[in-house]
Amino acid sequence: MSFSSLSRSPTLRPSEGVMDGRHSWLVLIAAIVVYTHALGMGTAYGIYFIEFMTEFDVSMSAAALVASIMYGATTATAPISSLLYRRLGSQKTIMLGGLVASFGFFTCSFASSLRQVAFIHGIIGFGFGITTIPIWSVHTEYFDRYRNLALGILTAGGGLGLFIFSPIFTYLINEYTWRGSMLLNAAITLHVVGAGFLIKPLQKTTCKVLLVKDDVSCEKRFPSEKIFLFAMSALCWAGSGQTFYQMMPTLAKHHDISESMMIVITSAIGATDIFARLSAAVLNHTLLRRHTVFLYAMALFMVAMTQLAVSMCASFESFLFAGVCFGCSFGLTLGSYGASAFDVFGFEHFPEVIGIATFACSIGGLTIPVLAGYLGDTYGIVWTFLFAALVAVTGSIGCFALAIRKHLGQSKQLIRSAAA
Repeated sequence: MSFSSLSRSPTLRPSEGVMDGRHSWLVLIAAIVVYTHALGMGTAYGIYFIEFMTEFDVSMSAAALVASIMYGATTATAPISSLLYRRLGSQKTIMLGGLVASFGFFTCSFASSLRQVAFIHGIIGFGFGITTIPIWSVHTEYFDRYRNLALGILTAGGGLGLFIFSPIFTYLINEYTWRGSMLLNAAITLHVVGAGFLIKPLQKTTCKVLLVKDDVSCEKRFPSEKIFLFAMSALCWAGSGQTFYQMMPTLAKHHDISESMMIVITSAIGATDIFARLSAAVLNHTLLRRHTVFLYAMALFMVAMTQLAVSMCASFESFLFAGVCFGCSFGLTLGSYGASAFDVFGFEHFPEVIGIATFACSIGGLTIPVLAGYLGDTYGIVWTFLFAALVAVTGSIGCFALAIRKHLGQSKQLIRSAAA
């Protein structure tokens, strides 16, 4: 790092004495609750995928559109979430999002057509999407020393949601039908409102922050090539992951895997996902603190390989093994996602970068599963996973390119510093 050009500028940041404190960890727990609902309920939605196909007698691609709209609305709301976060703060923004999502689940129970279901799931996704930027900003607002560790623990909430909501959704559908389960989902989602109330801001003080103009992570203007590569990777893992979670139950049913066995598989995926995200948190905090992008790229490549493996599964044991491998690779991907953004773009640009990348996720989550569903309807369901694998490989190539650019940039800085 070169220190040839330094400047100090006043900025408003949390007081250093209260960051990493007891209140910060309480806020992290509340943020995990929110993230568990916002992401976990969406990833476990493959169970409803089958119900919609049966209830409305529609094709695989048409039913996939519902979950894609929900995920797409969740991630496409990032710019609005960023605006509300700047105006209202984390607490009010998250509580508002929880109320909107709960209202969406309530009205969905009265839907009479797939079009109505799809529209209402856009409302649900909008509510969950409002919470996106406040949740992703928790680790930068409340943590300093343990920032990467806190981010990894937070992202584990997504895997926790899959682990929890897969059996819950199955039980509610069997006991109360899918319409009755939507009413109960509305009540469950109110936990987001309660958790949001606990996310109270830290006392902020005006302090002098040292800006290193030659540091890649502190650039005032980050290169468009880097944000393009990072956004492309987000689009690819979002599309590939959503395809897996939406189509996995259908593929398992195609091979006569029972409902109880499917619960075991999805729970195992969720458990390994949690473990992988926590492992990524520890690695990014210790051994790979300066190499988070390489872990991110390698994990996304592993996602592609597991998608190929799933396409060849035909028994419970093979589905379980492939599912565990996918949970591990996808968990490592998401566990390194935020840390990679912070490592490449720095504190100043983190909210904007996450906002752009999250919007890219909406494009991937909205289009890739639908295209995969079309391939499944036309050529067979195996082609959905082959297509998802191709998408994940494309994203991993972009990640490796981003990692190489970052490494070369650091090498050039060291050479200039040594020459000076």
